[in-house]
Amino acid sequence: MRAHSQYNVDGRLFIKFVALIIYAEASRVMKEKKLFNKYTVKELFAELKKLKITHIEKNDPILSELSKRQKIIFDAFGIQEDTLHSY
Repeated sequence: MRAHSQYNVDGRLFIKFVALIIYAEASRVMKEKKLFNKYTVKELFAELKKLKITHIEKNDPILSELSKRQKIIFDAFGIQEDTLHSY
């Protein structure tokens, strides 16, 4: 890894470690819930990346409407839609 200091290397290594944990857990759940028949891990994260949260002054954040595919993913991971709206 190229970096100008050991501090930067340690930071990048930590981020890669956390990303690996998230990737491994996503893969485990996808395998368990048979989501690999429909999506790859990359496609799953791309679908979740489409979620948008709008912040309006002095109001609660507003989550964009969930697509059918996002609802399928959330159901597989045990995430309830009302939990997201209380962000």
